[in-house]
Amino acid sequence: MPESLDKLPSPYLSGVFDLRSAASVELVMSRGCANKCSYCAINESPLRYFSYNRIKKELDYVLARAPRLRSMLVTVADMYENDALAARVLPLLRRAAERKRFRVFFYVNVASLRKDALLRLSDTPWFDVEVGIQSIRPDILRLCRRLPDPAVIKANIENFKALAPSANKVLGLISFLPGDDERGYLDSLEWAISTGQGVAVNHLRVIPGTELHRKCAAMGVKVSPDYPYFVTRTDKLGPAAVRRLSALTGEVFFSLRALAASPEMKEDFFRAASALRTARPHLFLAGALAGWWARRPATAPIVRIYRANVAATGSLDRNPETGSFSPGDLRALRAEYSIFKEFMSRRTAA
Repeated sequence: MPESLDKLPSPYLSGVFDLRSAASVELVMSRGCANKCSYCAINESPLRYFSYNRIKKELDYVLARAPRLRSMLVTVADMYENDALAARVLPLLRRAAERKRFRVFFYVNVASLRKDALLRLSDTPWFDVEVGIQSIRPDILRLCRRLPDPAVIKANIENFKALAPSANKVLGLISFLPGDDERGYLDSLEWAISTGQGVAVNHLRVIPGTELHRKCAAMGVKVSPDYPYFVTRTDKLGPAAVRRLSALTGEVFFSLRALAASPEMKEDFFRAASALRTARPHLFLAGALAGWWARRPATAPIVRIYRANVAATGSLDRNPETGSFSPGDLRALRAEYSIFKEFMSRRTAA
């Protein structure tokens, strides 16, 4: 490894890629990771950053040669880890995204969400920020060597919401962590949804060579021998439970994606969930709504396409590039939602 990452050749500046038709690109800001999460392979190498000048040169190169650019993934374990670099890079990305109208996606660690100045620099609707949370169970977070205090996690999320209200925030969870049971996983998912922010759930992968891979047999965790190395059972959940919870998560996420496409439906959904007197009201209502859409003739084909994509790619996006609904799909979903709402009102009254 060279003493400076800048000595590594840039595929962009070397002219390797023809960017004239590129809709999405990756901008590498760092390599390695300073965190020591037990399940991760990125931290097998030390955290190092490219210089601001190298990052800016690559960004300028891309912007000048990618007229169809719609999204940019900034590869960095935690955008807010390096305060000085982030304070220069965030305004650079923000100005470019707002001028050229493309989305910028990057990751942050929930423990970094007290850096108020950096949060304010992230306040733009063109930023999609995934916050790594993993779980809200302290014992599970200690095992993974993550921030183990749910109260601090929740306070940090509220701080982010207050200081960067325009940014699109996604709370990232991991399913089937060692020691986690059905109740713990569903409680974490319910809380994440209840915040009103976006939610992402990554099925735990135990990559060969990681600390967790070396310990998984002793911990009662079984992993698929082939890529992508998904966990198929844990010390708390058998194979049938893993499959059932995966299916439930997929159904809930169909509802969340549909609601996100319609501010009116989303607002009504959260209002209705807050009035329910049931355990995990957001999960209950999202699951019921997905089942309703799956049974109704006008929307059942939309659900079938999403389920097929989940089986084939692991993604709930109907269109892998945008994840959006067609206008016709959205009209059908809205119409059936109105009927579902009336049905639930009568059921609650009875």
